This record gives sequence, C-alpha cells and structure tokens, in this order.
Amino acid sequence: MQRQESPPKHPRNDQREKLSTLLLSPFEWTITRRYMMPGKGEGFIALVAGISVGVVMLSVALLVVVMSVMNGSEANCSTVLSA
Repeated sequence: MQRQESPPKHPRNDQREKLSTLLLSPFEWTITRRYMMPGKGEGFIALVAGISVGVVMLSVALLVVVMSVMNGSEANCSTVLSA
C-alpha cells in the first residue's frame, strides 16, 4: 500500500498557524473555545452576550471620538478667544 503525499500547504495558512500559536497556546485556545462557544440551549444567551459586547465596544469608540473632538474644539476656542 503506497502512502499518498498530502498536498502542499498554502503559505498564508502557514502564516495563520504561526500567528495563532504566537497569540495563544493550545491550552488557552481550548479554554477559549470551551467558554466562548454556546452549549445546548445557550444560543440565546450567547446572542445577548455578543450584542452586549458589541454595544460596549461601540460605546467606548464613540466616547473616544467625542473626547477627541471636544479637546480639539476646546483648544481651538481658547486660541481664538485669547487672541
């Protein structure tokens, strides 16, 4: 029986594997999959949690933008008024 050679891997897949191993160890990936993937009957809870995380991320990004605009306009107003 002859052993079939596996097709060559795509270079991009190798890069992804290297990057994934650099970011998290196999143990950490196992824990991540275990607690991030919903089990039976937990689909709705996972959906609500995902939406909540998305809303928090959007809120923080919006807060950063608003703070930057306010700081810029404050600096602009102080230079105009002091001149």
